[in-house]
Amino acid sequence: MYCGKAKRFDLAIKAFNVISLIPGNADSRKQALRSIATLSIAASICGKQQLSKKLLSEYYGACFYDYRQRTSELFHLVASGNITEIFQLLEDTDQIHTSCIPLELQSKIFYLAGYYEGYSGMFKAYRLLQRVRGIPAAEKAQQLHCLFETLPYSKPHEGVNRGDFACQLLTHGPSLSGNAKTSVVDLAVETQKLAPENERLPRMKAILKFLVKTPTNIPGRAVETLIQEAIRVNDVSLAIAGHAFIHPNFTHPVDHYYNLVNVALSLDENKLVGILLREFRESSFTPDDRMVNLLLVYAARVSSADDAYATVQKVVKNEKGTYRFLLQEVIQKLSAEGDDRRVVELWKDYVSTVHPWEIDPKTIRARFIMYRNEGNLVKAEAFLSELSKMGLSFDKYCYSALQQMNLNVGNLERAKAIRKEVKEKLLGAELSRIEELEKYRRMMETNVNKKSNERSTAGNIRFLTDQSDLGFARNSLLYGDQVAVPDEEDEDELQDESG
Repeated sequence: MYCGKAKRFDLAIKAFNVISLIPGNADSRKQALRSIATLSIAASICGKQQLSKKLLSEYYGACFYDYRQRTSELFHLVASGNITEIFQLLEDTDQIHTSCIPLELQSKIFYLAGYYEGYSGMFKAYRLLQRVRGIPAAEKAQQLHCLFETLPYSKPHEGVNRGDFACQLLTHGPSLSGNAKTSVVDLAVETQKLAPENERLPRMKAILKFLVKTPTNIPGRAVETLIQEAIRVNDVSLAIAGHAFIHPNFTHPVDHYYNLVNVALSLDENKLVGILLREFRESSFTPDDRMVNLLLVYAARVSSADDAYATVQKVVKNEKGTYRFLLQEVIQKLSAEGDDRRVVELWKDYVSTVHPWEIDPKTIRARFIMYRNEGNLVKAEAFLSELSKMGLSFDKYCYSALQQMNLNVGNLERAKAIRKEVKEKLLGAELSRIEELEKYRRMMETNVNKKSNERSTAGNIRFLTDQSDLGFARNSLLYGDQVAVPDEEDEDELQDESG
């Protein structure tokens, strides 16, 4: 074969003769015979017709002894690459004996048919060879395998014909090897999109029927394309059936789920996504970031609160802490439906993996503003109590509103207690800040290597104070023990936010 690739066909013949003389080397001799047959085709394509016939004569003389004249003619037609005359000869099946067409030669016929006439030519060759008398069923299956081995080398034209070709083989062909199944499914799925609109669905069902009948390691991308097309033509049952096939047989479930959920979400096919979510929650594999993002988007925006909660619980259980920033929309969805128990339960998992300053205060504020707008003081106080148990607290806007809610119903003592609590928190925060500033001042005074172009100590302290003010303004929204005293401007902001 190496000699053939280098177009040194004379050396290839010498190599074959040497191999033929080695005693007890039957396997190498058999492989060499196949190589000689391949070289004869290569020589023909390179325009070396005489050499091609010589190579084929070597093959013919070494393997076969009792073929009739028409058999020899078929060999030479294959060597010359005349596919039209090959077809004519195959149609005259009465003059061709079954033993004159070994699988190696059939493979070359398929190759030539595909090379010169595309997939339609290969299909024609397949039908003609199937008509040859006396070929046993087992050999016909091998024949089809030879056909599919040569598919990648054929001209990719006449898409509808090759789609017909693949679907007919899927429906009526004999049992195939794994590689042949992979080739035919890829071909069928790829080409059914080129078929007329009214033929697509029957073709897809034929493909799916084949898959279900002969489960094997079919490439996931093929079935995903099939499912995508099924969704596009609004045949959800076919999409679900396709998924039912691939689910137990696919080797990379994360990739499959990601692609399938993404397709279903993009097409607003909520029924299919719901099925996928349930399977995901019951499965044992751990999702990756892409999958979790898609699931949470669905759970938060499309699914019911029950599905959202169960999905997030699965995510947190599998990768606690990794996806904590993706839970906010689901928490807000549960909050909007008034599901306090599960909101708090999700927060417990959520805050156990994050620092307090990483929690978005808007999530808490959104829930509280809902209570305030409802005028539900009992729920608002209970909500604050649950947050306190987790080491969280309201921000200054919520405290201001809670104080006002108590004043509105005449709970003066509670309103005073809230204001006192806020002042104590503020005092603690100020003392902590002063202590940090003092530490920084002492550190700067002992820094003997300070460059001349740096700020002065006083300037640095002022700078830190300015920055600390900014940080304190942020932390006052987040830390339970650093909450600023509400003022009239805060009340205005709260009114603006609540709309």
